[in-house]
This record gives sequence, C-alpha cells and structure tokens, in this order.
Amino acid sequence: MVNLEQFRLTLISDVRAEALENMQYPTMQYLETVTNGLSIYDKCPVAVPCFYERTGRRNRKILIHGYNYDDFDNSLSLFVCDFSGNNEMKTITKTTFKDYVNHAVAFIEDSLSGDIENSSDSSDDGYGLAQDIRKSKDKIERYFIYVISDSKRSDQFNTFEEKNIDGKNLICRILDIEYYYDALLENSEPDSIVIDVKTISGIDGIPCMDASIGETDFKSYLSVMPGTFLAKIYKEYGSKLLDSNVRSYLGLKGDTNKGIRKTIQETPELFFAYNNGITTTATSIKRDDLGRITEFENLQIVNGGQTTVSIYNEWKKNNLSIDAVYVPMKLTVATPEEAKKIVPNISRYANTQNAVKKSDLDSNTEFQKMMQYYSRNTRIPQSNESMGSKKWYYERTRNQFNTDPDNVNDSYNFKRQYDKKRKIDKLDFAKYRYIIEMRPDLVAKGREEYYNKYFKIEVAKQWEENKEYYNVNYFKETIAMVILYKQVYSEIPKREWFNGRSSIKAPLTFYPISKILYELSQRDRRLDLLKIWEEQRADDVVIRQIVSAAKVFCDYLDFKIIKEGKLATQWVKKPECWEEVRQLHVDFDNEILNYSITDNQYKSSYKKAETIEKEVNVNTMKEAVFKNPLYWKQLQMWFEKNLRSLTAAETTLVTRAINKNTLSEYQINKLQSLVEEAKSNGFVDISYN
Repeated sequence: MVNLEQFRLTLISDVRAEALENMQYPTMQYLETVTNGLSIYDKCPVAVPCFYERTGRRNRKILIHGYNYDDFDNSLSLFVCDFSGNNEMKTITKTTFKDYVNHAVAFIEDSLSGDIENSSDSSDDGYGLAQDIRKSKDKIERYFIYVISDSKRSDQFNTFEEKNIDGKNLICRILDIEYYYDALLENSEPDSIVIDVKTISGIDGIPCMDASIGETDFKSYLSVMPGTFLAKIYKEYGSKLLDSNVRSYLGLKGDTNKGIRKTIQETPELFFAYNNGITTTATSIKRDDLGRITEFENLQIVNGGQTTVSIYNEWKKNNLSIDAVYVPMKLTVATPEEAKKIVPNISRYANTQNAVKKSDLDSNTEFQKMMQYYSRNTRIPQSNESMGSKKWYYERTRNQFNTDPDNVNDSYNFKRQYDKKRKIDKLDFAKYRYIIEMRPDLVAKGREEYYNKYFKIEVAKQWEENKEYYNVNYFKETIAMVILYKQVYSEIPKREWFNGRSSIKAPLTFYPISKILYELSQRDRRLDLLKIWEEQRADDVVIRQIVSAAKVFCDYLDFKIIKEGKLATQWVKKPECWEEVRQLHVDFDNEILNYSITDNQYKSSYKKAETIEKEVNVNTMKEAVFKNPLYWKQLQMWFEKNLRSLTAAETTLVTRAINKNTLSEYQINKLQSLVEEAKSNGFVDISYN
C-alpha cells in the first residue's frame, strides 16, 4: 500500500497530466478530481468550476474556485482550492484556513449586497453565481465552505467550524490531502457533528428507553422524537443528517408527503399513531439523570427521510405549527468502527419497507457485474498482443481500481492492461448513457441524481423486459461516448469564444453532443459509436460538428445570462432548456452522415453482437481448457482466497483441466459457469497464455 507522500505525488502528477489534456489550470483540475472522488463517499458535493478573484469592499480579498447548489435541501457550497503542486508536502495552518474561509465569506456578502454584480462583467464566472445568491437569499437554507488542499492539515485545529452569515448557518470544512487519502482507502471516520438538544431546540432532553438485547457491541434505544427538534436539526444541517441511501429513496426531491401534510394540518396529535417512525444511528449519545438524551454525536437518519423533510417543510415553508407532532424513533448507537459494519445493513433493511422491489436491487447488482465482465474480457481493437492487450476498466465498487492489483491473480499484467485514463466508474457510466439517450438536462443535475434515475429506475425496467439489450455492444458504445466526450471536452477551451468560462465547460460539452445526436435522429440516423470504439477516437469531422454546435449553445447561454438573468449552471438542469436547445439552428455538415448508421444497421449490429458473444465464450473456454493449466491453478487459488471453497465436483473438474484431461461439452459448460461466477465477483482474466 502506498503511503501518503507517494499517494500525493502520484495524484499531483495525474492532475497535471489531466489539466494539460483538458486545457485547464492545475488548481481547477485538482478541485475537480478531489471533489469528484470525495462525492462518491458523501464527503462533499462535486464542485462546479467557477473561478472568481477580486478585491471587494473594505479592501477585502474575494476568492472562490467553485460552487454547488443542492436542490434537495437548498444548501449552497463554495469551494476554495489551495493547490501548490510542489513535491514537498507542506502544512496548512488554522490561520491560512481561516483566510480562505474569509475570502469565500466575502464573496457571499458582496453577492448579497449586489457589489459583485456592479463591479463585474456579465461574462465573468462569478457574476451569474453572485446574482443567483442575491435573488435566492431567502430560499438558501444554509451555506458550506470547503477548503480543498494538497497540503496536510496542522494537528492544532479541527476540520470543522460553524458560523453564521445572513442569519443562516455556515459550516466550514478543511479537506486536506490526508483526508482525501483516508477517504479513498476507506480509513476516514465519520464527519463529526455534535448536536446539543437544548441549544438547538430549547428542549431539556429527549426521553428514551433501553432496548438492547444480549451482549452486543452497540446499544439500541426506543424514543419519541418531538417534531420541533427534528425540524430544527434539519434546518441546521440539512441533508448531512440523511444517509445516502435515504436520499436515493427520496429521489433527491424535498417534496412534502401529502398524507403527512394532511395529518399535520388537521390532526397533528395523531401523527405518532399514523406514522411508521424513523430509524436513526449515532456514534455516541449523552443522557441526563432522568435518562433523557441531551446530546447526539454523528446522528444519521437511515430511514424516515421523507418524514423528516415533510415535517420541516410544513414548519418552515408552510408555517404550520408542529408543537403537537411527535415521531416514533428507533436509535442504534455504535462506535465508528462498528458503525462501518452495521449501519449499511440497518439502512438497507430499514428501507425495504418502502416501495423498492427486490428486482430493482437485483437488476442493478447483476447489471454491474455484467458491465464488469465485459470490461475484463473486451480488448481494445488492434491491441490483441496477448500480454500487452489493453482494456477499459469498469469500476463496479468504490476504489476497486486501486485495490484490484493487490487482489487479482496477476498484478503485473493487470497494470499492463489497464490504465487510469481508460477507467470509468458506475456513476459516470450513467452520465454517458444519458448523453447517448439525449437527456443532457439530467446529466446537468449531477452524479447522484442521474445514477439513481438511470440504474434504479430505467435499468431495472429494461432488465425485466429484455436484459439481452445490455450486451457487449452496449458496453462498447458507452465507452465510445467516453472517448468522444473527452475529445470534445479538451477541444472546447481552445476556442476563442470559450473565454475561460470554466463553470460551463461541462455543459458546453454534453449538451452539444446530445444536440448533434438529436440532429442525426431527425434525419433517421445514429452516430456510429462502434466506429469510434474500433478506432478509439472520433473523426475530426464529428468533432468539428459538435464544436460548431457548442458555439451556438454558448451564445444561447449568454443570452439567457444577460437578457433573462439565468444562472447557466442551474438553467441547464431544466427540461425547458433542452427543449429550447433542440430547436436551435445549427449549420449541419452532411459529411457527418458518413459517420452515422441507420436504425436497421444499429439493430442488426446488436443481434450480431449477441451471436458473436456466445461463440466467443465457447471458443475462449475451449482454448483455456486445452492450453493453459496455469490459468486453472490461478482460478482455484483465487476462489479459496477471495470467495469460497470449491466443491469436490468442482475441484475434480478444475484438476482435469489442469492435467489437460478430456472434457465433455457438459463439463466445459460447468467450467464456464465457474469462470463467470469468479469474474462477476472480481476475478480478472489477464491472459490464457
């Protein structure tokens, strides 16, 4: 395992290479890389690039590098990036941290006063954001400021600080290089949030009773939670209190449940009787002499998000009294170490009472395994020199790419076949599918939303109807879109009209791609993504056409910003935006038709892929059986080490393969099933030779 210093140097090298490829400043690339990585672990949202640096009122320095607005709980996050890129790892002190926080606070305050709008050009990245902060100040519930640093935090100050701004809670965080390192290695502890019951709600304590049974490493309690306390802690911390599974079941919408609203309006005293209650966890609690809970540390709502958000909405937004509202609560208190083991299961089992079909969960799991299988077995064209074969890596689980070399049967060849530049995780996989399906408005909503919608709704439905749709061509065309996206993304900043507007660089990439796909569909054509897969690059004709559409889209966004006062990064999330973009005129180059196919050609290629796939599986297995005893030894060892012990019958079959004994077609099929089981659980097929 690499140490922190090695990890940092590798990260900086990767960031510099990506920045060069993407025509981006290293600081902005570092921000993008780190926040994308941490968002997977629910440590922070993904930063929308937005560089703004000025001297503001009272000669204060103003500086931000990015932001994120969370529609779920109306939280606004600002990011300041402290990136040195030096080989020597420095320390970031509390003084430096506070300076960065003050730079971001100055941006918020000068946005609220209108000073930034008055002193900036409308084309500046910060102008639209400042305007939106001023117009939405009553809607914004809380602010977060994240300082992202490639230095190591001094041990003399915490990562967490709370303030107030414009009467709203302001939470400030330092996410240093060590924090990022621990998060990726899954060593980080939960972000510490301590809730003092009386301070936040005026309630002396929350009555509870012990409900633990037997000797366990955790404690269980039953309680009755006052609705006022629930609403006030949600007002203070928002979705930080909600487990990520809860947010996904809520569909990322902060809507009020109609039944809950009716009960609060008409019979709030019956809320306890009607509601199923909430399930919570905490890493510790404090109780007074009467047994009442006076403090929670790291309180998480793992079931009951809809109840929480609904009560809050009726109290805060609709001004309804919730004094008579009480909610049943089940609480599990476990140490951070124990919580890592049991909290995911508590969340999973608690949420099974919701309308989530088992088939939805199974299809997602099976789909992920299938994509991983294609990733491990689909070589890049013209790269079939056995040991030197190159492949695209599909990351099915968090940090899998980094841990696989230590777990697979052949670490050396793994590193030869896979490269970080040819890696895609399951969240981004959904993004590229939505670009293909011409839904850029969903892409703009962010990773968590498009992941949940695509896999938990659309894949589940399609899987039930026709799972053969997800064949190797589906995998290849998705990778082709990754290739196309990266080419366009690196091409956009080279254009003079781009003018350094990093905050809309991503929409200027995925919207125009979908636009050209739409233009082709109006001519009964599809972009030939398999051709891009075969060549591992898109032709210049295709790139020129998309970049031409990007210029039209950029002009459209300028109009929306200047004439209608829209914040571009919020407007692109609206279906109305995509409806208007579809109608925009783009000079269409008929030469791109040479890089397209008809619907019939597309369907034919899919059927052909299914046939070839079956033949390849049989032929590959026969080749493995008759040519490589070492392969079977490695497979047997992998099973013992990572999954399970082979049965006696399975051991006999593998032994026959190792000894090159004659095998029947039935026995070959049994071995094939064994191999597929291994591959679906992470066994990497490096080579048969």
